[in-house]
Order: sequence, then structure tokens, then C-alpha cells
Amino acid sequence: MTPATLARTRLLAGLRLGEPWALTELRRALRAHGGSLRDASVELGVCTRTLQNLRVDVPAVAAVLTKHALGRTGAARVAHLAYMARCKTK
Repeated sequence: MTPATLARTRLLAGLRLGEPWALTELRRALRAHGGSLRDASVELGVCTRTLQNLRVDVPAVAAVLTKHALGRTGAARVAHLAYMARCKTK
């Protein structure tokens, strides 16, 4: 098993168990990518569908995703607002 595969397997196991460190990693990735689940899943090395399945199966993951994931429209809106704010400061 490669180190990346091992890290991904460990993260998924932690998310399935609702481990605080794994939920923190998910939260951090979502915040870093403006709430985009797809972008966060790429950073974590996990399939987006897997995170969506965990949302259904694990209440702790559902709580993190509900609070921090904005979906495609919400993430695009946040990115647009950030862009507009940068334009105003120039």
C-alpha cells in the first residue's frame, strides 16, 4: 500500500467512525475550498460520491457537510463575492 492510499484509507475509516481528527480534516478542506465538496474531495483524495454516501450513513459527517459545504452554487457565489471584494480594493 502506498503512503497516499494508506492516508486515504485511514481518513475514510476515521470519518466512518466519526473521529474528531477526521472530521477536522474534512472541515479544513471544505473551508479551504470555499465549501466546494468536489474540490475538498480532490484535496482529500476521496471520491465525491464516497463523501456523499458518508453524509447519509454517518451523522457526524452529515453535520460537518451541512455546516460547511455550500454546494456548487454556494461555492460559486462565495468565489464571486471574494472576486468582487478584491476588485473593489484595487
